Amino acid sequence: MHFSKTPYTTPEEFNEQLLNHISATLSINAELKSIPLGEGTVSLGHETSVVFTQIKLPKSAKQVVLTNGAVKDIYRHTTKLIVTPWAANKQSFILNKSNNFTATIPIR
Repeated sequence: MHFSKTPYTTPEEFNEQLLNHISATLSINAELKSIPLGEGTVSLGHETSVVFTQIKLPKSAKQVVLTNGAVKDIYRHTTKLIVTPWAANKQSFILNKSNNFTATIPIR
């Protein structure tokens, strides 16, 4: 498991720690290059949502490979990844241990 050396005391500190953890453990690759996640936001709740916007992909990219290492240590964890490209249909993927928390996302 991954624990912070300094526990959070406010929801804002939790959000910051969560974004830092995800930024360090979630990878997006296209055209064999790592893609920066950009600015993220957290919505706390029963199902916490983390949203990264304005991720810039190479124009020549035919697919993106995303691996979510942030949750690999959580027993029987499943993540639903929703991709909402601008002016395109929404795609969803289930990430779990059986697919190594990895999704290959075609670019249309």
